Amino acid sequence: VHGDFSASLLLMDLVAQLEARKAGLRGVAAAASAPSPLVNAVAVERAQNERLRAVDLESWYSRLERYTFRTTFVPLSMADARALMAEYHWRKAHESGAACAGVGEPSVEQRAVLASLEQSVAAAMASLPPGGVFAKLSSRSPKD
Repeated sequence: VHGDFSASLLLMDLVAQLEARKAGLRGVAAAASAPSPLVNAVAVERAQNERLRAVDLESWYSRLERYTFRTTFVPLSMADARALMAEYHWRKAHESGAACAGVGEPSVEQRAVLASLEQSVAAAMASLPPGGVFAKLSSRSPKD
């Protein structure tokens, strides 16, 4: 009990000292300065992304659905997206003939993800009327 009492006295003394020092502090007005270049860059990038998002399929499709071709969506998981990116980077490196450090073939797991995604896309295509389809990844399409 004696140790607890001593610790309490020390804590109360510390609080009193801090309060006394706090009372002696004077306020400092924040310096008015222009935003840093990084803040400006982030704001510019955010505005550009908002402008680009406006042309993404998911942004406008519901407003034009009744005026356009029948459409079906195949959701992509993060694993799907990563596998697609791995395949893309590997193909680009392979096509250029240059050995790019760190760009290897997609993993066995990524190949399995791609095969499953291919099956999902094929099933979605088969559900549409015959005559062809136009595949699109949000704002990107195979022609890009």
